Amino acid sequence: MSRHRMIFLLLHDFKVIRQVKWRLAELVYFPVTTIVIWGFFAKASRESAFSTALAVLAVNVLWNFASVAQSTTNMQIMEDIWSGNLRQILLTGVTSLEYIVARIIFAQILAVPMGVVLVALAVPFGLTVNGMYGEAAAVTAMTAIASSALALVVAGAVFTLGRDYGFLAWTFIQMFVLLSAPFNPPEIFPQPLELLSRFMPFTDAFRIARCIAAGQVVGAAPIVRGFIAAACYVAAGLPLYFAAFRRARRTGMLAKL
Repeated sequence: MSRHRMIFLLLHDFKVIRQVKWRLAELVYFPVTTIVIWGFFAKASRESAFSTALAVLAVNVLWNFASVAQSTTNMQIMEDIWSGNLRQILLTGVTSLEYIVARIIFAQILAVPMGVVLVALAVPFGLTVNGMYGEAAAVTAMTAIASSALALVVAGAVFTLGRDYGFLAWTFIQMFVLLSAPFNPPEIFPQPLELLSRFMPFTDAFRIARCIAAGQVVGAAPIVRGFIAAACYVAAGLPLYFAAFRRARRTGMLAKL
């Protein structure tokens, strides 16, 4: 990979973000207001089910972090498509790997500070990590990896199906979050959904987040499972992305995009 081409792509992404005002609103306004809304819910629940409310708040922090990490990657690709810049970027010699890695790095550059801001917003409402800094770092890392893997899948889908499927950039992750049992133990699901949840990328991440919020011991097992799940999604997502990119180039879909 060329370092210079990667830096070019990152600078291009920052320029796009500055120019497209609604993207700034999407990246900042919605995550921040979501945490504030659920923060007041947690505060109102202090007398009854405060630990449950804190778990909901912690999951929302992680959920928003995952959404920013995944959707930013794919929305930058869609910006290139909508603006007509995709062809010019690829004509500079940028490879398919450089293109997607630069987009993922850019997404993490935005997602990590946003995650810190969301945690800081949640602290006044009672959310703490209870000294479990290692577990908090682990859940952040596994969520970032899993979100990047989903971004690979969405990018491959767009290159295969066309720009009409750009809506996957901000809708795809929702189903995976739902099936990852964000607010409840997977055991509450009907048996088929419980089985499916075991293969979802965020199931153990959400479980760990709920434990941290409640001050409960996490243990090594869910951390190991979470990283294994994230790695498996990357291992599946990369070949899908490369295959979709090659097919799009062969069929002329890249030119249409």
